[in-house]
Amino acid sequence: MKWLLSKLGLFGEKSTQKSHKTADTSFLSVTHAQGTIICKWKLRDASKAMIARDFGSSLLIRIRDVSGDGSTSSKMIEASIDQTETTIELPAAKGRVLVDLGYRLGP
Repeated sequence: MKWLLSKLGLFGEKSTQKSHKTADTSFLSVTHAQGTIICKWKLRDASKAMIARDFGSSLLIRIRDVSGDGSTSSKMIEASIDQTETTIELPAAKGRVLVDLGYRLGP
Protein backbone atom coordinates (compact mmCIF):
# COMPACT_ATOMS: atom_id res chain seq x y z
CA MET A 1 0.00 0.00 0.00
CA LYS A 2 2.84 2.41 0.81
CA TRP A 3 4.32 1.67 -2.61
CA LEU A 4 1.05 2.56 -4.36
CA LEU A 5 0.65 5.75 -2.32
CA SER A 6 4.23 6.78 -3.06
CA LYS A 7 3.69 6.20 -6.81
CA LEU A 8 0.58 8.41 -6.62
CA GLY A 9 2.64 11.05 -4.82
CA LEU A 10 0.65 10.77 -1.61
CA PHE A 11 3.22 9.21 0.70
CA GLY A 12 6.81 9.72 1.78
CA GLU A 13 9.56 11.89 0.33
CA LYS A 14 8.24 11.75 -3.21
CA SER A 15 5.04 13.55 -2.19
CA THR A 16 6.93 16.79 -1.53
CA GLN A 17 8.64 16.54 -4.91
CA LYS A 18 5.32 15.82 -6.59
CA SER A 19 3.65 18.87 -5.02
CA HIS A 20 6.16 21.14 -6.75
CA LYS A 21 5.43 19.53 -10.11
CA THR A 22 1.64 19.88 -9.66
CA ALA A 23 1.71 23.49 -8.46
CA ASP A 24 0.11 24.55 -11.76
CA THR A 25 -2.98 22.35 -11.51
CA SER A 26 -6.69 23.10 -11.41
CA PHE A 27 -9.02 21.96 -8.63
CA LEU A 28 -12.57 22.34 -7.32
CA SER A 29 -13.36 21.91 -3.64
CA VAL A 30 -16.93 21.86 -2.27
CA THR A 31 -18.03 21.94 1.38
CA HIS A 32 -21.54 21.89 2.84
CA ALA A 33 -22.66 24.42 5.48
CA GLN A 34 -26.32 24.83 6.65
CA GLY A 35 -28.29 24.84 3.40
CA THR A 36 -25.44 26.26 1.32
CA ILE A 37 -22.35 24.95 -0.36
CA ILE A 38 -19.02 26.71 -0.48
CA CYS A 39 -17.16 26.20 -3.75
CA LYS A 40 -13.45 27.01 -3.97
CA TRP A 41 -11.40 26.54 -7.11
CA LYS A 42 -8.17 27.31 -8.88
CA LEU A 43 -7.61 27.29 -12.62
CA ARG A 44 -4.33 26.75 -14.41
CA ASP A 45 -3.06 29.85 -16.23
CA ALA A 46 -3.46 28.04 -19.56
CA SER A 47 -7.11 27.27 -18.76
CA LYS A 48 -7.78 30.88 -17.78
CA ALA A 49 -6.26 32.11 -21.04
CA MET A 50 -8.35 29.68 -23.11
CA ILE A 51 -11.58 30.64 -21.31
CA ALA A 52 -10.82 34.36 -21.69
CA ARG A 53 -10.02 33.94 -25.38
CA ASP A 54 -12.83 31.58 -26.40
CA PHE A 55 -15.64 31.96 -23.85
CA GLY A 56 -15.71 35.58 -22.68
CA SER A 57 -14.07 35.05 -19.27
CA SER A 58 -17.14 33.37 -17.76
CA LEU A 59 -17.25 30.22 -15.70
CA LEU A 60 -20.40 28.29 -14.83
CA ILE A 61 -21.05 26.36 -11.66
CA ARG A 62 -23.84 23.84 -12.15
CA ILE A 63 -25.52 22.10 -9.25
CA ARG A 64 -27.84 19.17 -10.00
CA ASP A 65 -29.86 16.91 -7.74
CA VAL A 66 -28.68 13.35 -8.32
CA SER A 67 -30.37 11.69 -5.34
CA GLY A 68 -32.41 9.42 -7.63
CA ASP A 69 -35.75 10.09 -5.96
CA GLY A 70 -37.34 11.58 -9.08
CA SER A 71 -36.63 15.22 -8.25
CA THR A 72 -34.92 17.37 -10.88
CA SER A 73 -33.65 20.40 -8.99
CA SER A 74 -30.78 22.26 -10.58
CA LYS A 75 -29.09 25.64 -10.42
CA MET A 76 -26.49 27.46 -12.53
CA ILE A 77 -24.30 30.29 -11.29
CA GLU A 78 -22.04 32.42 -13.49
CA ALA A 79 -18.63 33.40 -12.12
CA SER A 80 -15.65 35.36 -13.39
CA ILE A 81 -12.35 33.59 -14.12
CA ASP A 82 -10.80 35.91 -11.54
CA GLN A 83 -13.03 34.55 -8.76
CA THR A 84 -11.72 31.71 -6.64
CA GLU A 85 -14.73 30.95 -4.45
CA THR A 86 -18.45 31.47 -3.98
CA THR A 87 -21.23 30.46 -1.60
CA ILE A 88 -24.42 29.09 -3.15
CA GLU A 89 -27.77 28.17 -1.63
CA LEU A 90 -28.65 24.56 -2.29
CA PRO A 91 -31.48 24.00 -4.81
CA ALA A 92 -33.11 21.35 -2.59
CA ALA A 93 -33.42 20.95 1.17
CA LYS A 94 -32.19 17.34 1.10
CA GLY A 95 -30.68 14.82 -1.26
CA ARG A 96 -27.43 14.36 -3.11
CA VAL A 97 -26.03 16.98 -5.49
CA LEU A 98 -23.43 17.00 -8.22
CA VAL A 99 -21.34 20.16 -8.66
CA ASP A 100 -19.64 20.93 -11.99
CA LEU A 101 -17.30 23.81 -12.81
CA GLY A 102 -17.00 24.64 -16.48
CA TYR A 103 -17.94 27.12 -19.19
CA ARG A 104 -20.81 27.50 -21.60
CA LEU A 105 -20.20 26.68 -25.24
CA GLY A 106 -22.09 29.13 -27.45
CA PRO A 107 -24.43 32.04 -26.58
